[in-house]
Amino acid sequence: MRKTINILALITFVWLVFDTFKIPDMIIRFIIVGELPGTDTSLSPTVMLALTTTIAGVVIFELLVQRISLFRTVHQRVRQFVNRNERFPRRRFGRI
Repeated sequence: MRKTINILALITFVWLVFDTFKIPDMIIRFIIVGELPGTDTSLSPTVMLALTTTIAGVVIFELLVQRISLFRTVHQRVRQFVNRNERFPRRRFGRI
């Protein structure tokens, strides 16, 4: 319980610090308009489209790699379990 309260207090403190420096506002402006934080310069729509597409592709690729890795791990564990059961002596365990 104490750990949870400390983590929530830390998150709240960090959020207040970010809000003081207007970091959430800068992030939203960058995503929606393409305005570079701390400047009045905006990126062109073509650059923002390419950037957004690239980031989405990387995120999808990472999710697929994690899913494939999980599938391979589960498949390997199932194979190990099946092979372990096949190595039991048949005469002793065949009557059960």
